[in-house]
Amino acid sequence: MLNKLIKNFKLDFFSTLKKILFYPFMYFFDKKRQMKKKILHLNDVEDRFTKIYQSNYWNNDESVSGFGSTVAATENLRSQLTVILEKFNIETILDAPCGDFNWMNLFLKENKLKNYIGVDLVSEMIKKNNENFKNDTINFIKLDIIKDPLPNSDLLICRDCLIHFSYKDIHKFLQNFKNSSIKYLLTTNFYFDKNTDYITKDIITGDHRITDLNSEPINFPKSIFSIKDYDVDNIGTAYMDLFEKSQIDSIKIPKIL
Repeated sequence: MLNKLIKNFKLDFFSTLKKILFYPFMYFFDKKRQMKKKILHLNDVEDRFTKIYQSNYWNNDESVSGFGSTVAATENLRSQLTVILEKFNIETILDAPCGDFNWMNLFLKENKLKNYIGVDLVSEMIKKNNENFKNDTINFIKLDIIKDPLPNSDLLICRDCLIHFSYKDIHKFLQNFKNSSIKYLLTTNFYFDKNTDYITKDIITGDHRITDLNSEPINFPKSIFSIKDYDVDNIGTAYMDLFEKSQIDSIKIPKIL
């Protein structure tokens, strides 16, 4: 009888201890899940991204754009981006979305351009960036890359953006790029571990998922230059892949989209 009481006490004790220890994590993820639900229920895409910004959804102290936009996370990207500027004679950059300009600010201090334009859908962020960073060669404008005409530049950087777009909106963006006079596109692409089964998952724009641009239904060609960006545990690696304008022009948009 005594042994049974002791056993039950241990079970109750460790069960309670587990709940106490894991409650903060459970609360955080539940709170994040509820916030995500509220964001995706907003009808307007601009409202969704604005809410993500205002709520610091990615919960990063250095950058509201998330961990991937920290100085540490972009060390290799910044180094290799310098190589791209030299190799492909890049003098002007359109950065879409520019986010809070956290890592790019450091990059431009070390690499002078003739012109840099940062664009984003979030009005508050554009206003703040112009107040803090605008000068003769750096400017920020509010712009929707899915539908608004893209300003001329040598290179469009589109980092960690298409992972937030539905496939339909990805192809709208690509059509918009085709209509521009921009020479190159540098964008996030995922390469998966051999044991990972890639699932062609569609989302509501504003949500996020990893995206293999070389697979259906996007079908990008092979890039002309590739930068290892960051790893995703047990899934694969994100690269920044560079494409010439003619390569993007050759992509056929499925009729279903």
